[in-house]
Amino acid sequence: MKKVILFLLFLMMSIPLVSASDGIIAESSLPSNQHQYLVEQFQPVNRTLPSHYNSSTVVMNWWLWSDETGSNWPDDDAIARTDILNIDRSQELMTNGEIRINTQMSQPIPNIQLVEIEGIVSLVRLDEGVAVVFNLAITPQANLSLNTMMYLVLTNNYAVDHHGRQLDHLVVEFKPEIGFSNQEGNTTFSQYILEPDHLLAAGVDFEEQSKGWAYTVAFIGDDPRTNETCLLSLYHSNLPNETSSLKLSSALFPMLIFIFSSIIFYGIIQNSFKRDELIPKLSAHWNGEILHLSILNGKDSATILSWSVEQPWNFKQKPATIQLSSRQQKTFKLTFKSMHEERLKISIRLEIESLGVWKQQLSIESPHYVQDALAKS
Repeated sequence: MKKVILFLLFLMMSIPLVSASDGIIAESSLPSNQHQYLVEQFQPVNRTLPSHYNSSTVVMNWWLWSDETGSNWPDDDAIARTDILNIDRSQELMTNGEIRINTQMSQPIPNIQLVEIEGIVSLVRLDEGVAVVFNLAITPQANLSLNTMMYLVLTNNYAVDHHGRQLDHLVVEFKPEIGFSNQEGNTTFSQYILEPDHLLAAGVDFEEQSKGWAYTVAFIGDDPRTNETCLLSLYHSNLPNETSSLKLSSALFPMLIFIFSSIIFYGIIQNSFKRDELIPKLSAHWNGEILHLSILNGKDSATILSWSVEQPWNFKQKPATIQLSSRQQKTFKLTFKSMHEERLKISIRLEIESLGVWKQQLSIESPHYVQDALAKS
């Protein structure tokens, strides 16, 4: 085991992570106290569910209706969240909305605090844009179930869409993670990133709006006493907007970054391998103006729930939503209303048997770009 850890440490030193040498805009330490309740409000179209709760509660408002209303608020993550919670996107939901507290509709169990987290949250300027970076030390206080997920969430405290619609605590980015150890007392030191391209696609512009953002780190999994799904951990704070918000000394921070960048445990590698075995692999190539997209499924069965493509691209006909058996390979021939110079970015939402809902993305050059590159060569 000692040799394995030393080898993994060597590998870790060679992985390029976001570090203190990148353009840090703002940074602060994770709060030491946890909240007790996570209120998720799936907002209706024509009215707003109230958000008046006590200080032990974190509120996240989900917006599902951009296609129906023409709003520029993001709704892809909200749709994925309804799939995770088995919420039907019905007329009743559109009219009345729905509230879940700690994932439950009634008699919610307070946060049982089975996961302790320490770390630093930073706004970092990368070549691609501004990222939100979490350098975390995660320690389970009991053995966690394999379906335990960590969710990194970014919310806009005072969101206004281009129609003038207003909503507090709007979820703009929601990222599930399983790259941590599930074993009691086994601390995972790792870095997690909300990537600039995802944030920009969700309408997040830190240059235009530097304040008014908040983050949430939540763990949801099975209660080991009852095997019921519940809230295992909940940290929440405003996103830092000034470098002076860091409470650690400037000399200590680079040392912590070095530690986070240099230490990895066998458990996190095992979890990464497990995830890689579960997630389908995507590949694609152009044949004229038809994109041949191949999906090689992982070891668990999976269901394709939906397809989406970023503007200015549009499907001529949306691909089928089908079920894939273990290790099955399926090729789709995708056609589009018109060709564009911009890269084609496709998102596929899947439900994987032992992992839950997952978003897989593929980015490929336009066939026009490929043809021009070949001509120049």
